[in-house]
Amino acid sequence: MHILALWLVLILVLPSNARTRVRRSAPEEMAGLFEGDIVISEKEKELLEDGKASAGIIGSHFRWPQATVPYTISNDFSRSDVQTMQAAMSEISAKTCIRFKPHGGERHSIFIQDGYGCSSEVGRREPMQEVTLSRGGCITKGTVIHELVHAIGFWHEQ
Repeated sequence: MHILALWLVLILVLPSNARTRVRRSAPEEMAGLFEGDIVISEKEKELLEDGKASAGIIGSHFRWPQATVPYTISNDFSRSDVQTMQAAMSEISAKTCIRFKPHGGERHSIFIQDGYGCSSEVGRREPMQEVTLSRGGCITKGTVIHELVHAIGFWHEQ
């Protein structure tokens, strides 16, 4: 129930420009992944296609302890890129119970890296979850929010 409430808050409260993704060449759909930007196992894909999944990933092992997401941002990004990512994290934190903090040795964390397209797995993963944000079009506040919401534990809504 808490996950559904968080998703609704993100959809209803975030300004429309934070939810809108720039689609110059649709980098968020360039990775050849499930629904364009989700790294997914075959089992998860089957559950989703069979309608046996909810808006948020099910299982306490996919949740971030104390609703806190430790993160590391690759040194490949510019200062401006990092500021955009931090603004996205701040917006999520301002409107939800989720908090982001620089990685400080926690067992689980996300690693934000430059790569091909924009992508993330859904929910917390072992031990370090990769969130890919191509410098060639994924560094917008809305796209960063979108991928971080996947990392928090939400699928796409139709």
